[in-house]
Amino acid sequence: CLGRLPVPLAIDVTQPNYRNTIFATQTLDTLKADITIGHPTDDANAVSLKVALVDEQGKTQAEKTYTAPSETQADALPIADLPQGRHTLRVALFKDDECLAENSTAIHKRGPAPAREVRVDERGRLVVDGEPVMPIFWWSNELAGIAETGADGLVASASRELLDKLEAQGLYASVMFMDGRELNELVNGQEQFTSQMQAHVDRVVGELADHPALLAWYLIDEPEGAATSPTLIQSYYHALAEADPYHPVWITNNTVSGMRAYQHAQDIFAPDPYPLPVASGGLLRGMDYIVTFMQAAQQLAENRRVVGYTPQVFDYGRHGQDNGRAPSFVELRCSLMLPILHGVRLFSFYHHTYAQHDPQLVIGANALIQEIKTITPVVLAADAMQPVVTARR
Repeated sequence: CLGRLPVPLAIDVTQPNYRNTIFATQTLDTLKADITIGHPTDDANAVSLKVALVDEQGKTQAEKTYTAPSETQADALPIADLPQGRHTLRVALFKDDECLAENSTAIHKRGPAPAREVRVDERGRLVVDGEPVMPIFWWSNELAGIAETGADGLVASASRELLDKLEAQGLYASVMFMDGRELNELVNGQEQFTSQMQAHVDRVVGELADHPALLAWYLIDEPEGAATSPTLIQSYYHALAEADPYHPVWITNNTVSGMRAYQHAQDIFAPDPYPLPVASGGLLRGMDYIVTFMQAAQQLAENRRVVGYTPQVFDYGRHGQDNGRAPSFVELRCSLMLPILHGVRLFSFYHHTYAQHDPQLVIGANALIQEIKTITPVVLAADAMQPVVTARR
């Protein structure tokens, strides 16, 4: 193809919505994509757009031609009988018989997962083995007491023994992909994705991806604080998604700019905009600070990622905040319910071990977990409410 256009063809697959992948628990009859054409407008009526879905053997599974296509052409191809495997969606722009521009992207149709199939649906919900869920995780230094809180799991170290213990208690894990030593060796100060990094991906995935307690990979915590290369983290994401297509990747950011910088390296946003309660009264940051993060996450997620949230469930005054204190029950409840209104569908409470210093916080958090569990069926049945207006009356 001569590629004469100043802007190449761009393909945005809209169905399936997640990772250009059709999973075993999905039934899709149509592949949908928006194709943006960078041709001069005076050539619009003289060109045609050819779209084809081709399998690994080169056989065309579906195709369509659009004459005088629009600058953003909506495409729909029938895929009810599409076989499993890796397919290629090819698009090409022609004037008469001359190819002006072309592009392609991979489309996967997966078979059953070896353990859990975890994906994101078109409404931004986490779906486990075909069922939408709104999981609640705890950060904790130990497993003891987690199940009693009513939560669903733990942000856990990469240990099959720990996953076995979680499974025995009916709990899930978001597995931390690297410990501190591995971060120093394989991330900090690095720019290029290396064969050593790929070997780490292959090893961890090979050891843990088939465990039924695994729900997600926790890739990295607050990478913007260490000025970690977004390109490097995106390379890790693609390597993880290729090695294990059945589990999403999760990052916690502590800035809105960080969410934007690392948006293409995560399937689950779980920022931690702590309100930082003050011992003398009030909050260092108002509840609208949390809302700002949730709104930004919703815009970035585009119903292709899960919007999660990491609430402050500990006294930051014990960890460096001047004049800090633990959130009150009312403050904690507000900091949980507001995000739900803004589309949050996953929580990672931080931090169970630290919360033990404040018994009232533990009691309150456990009660609020039960409240969230009570309303979860209603929340999952509804779309995020937008826009949401909050005000004092």
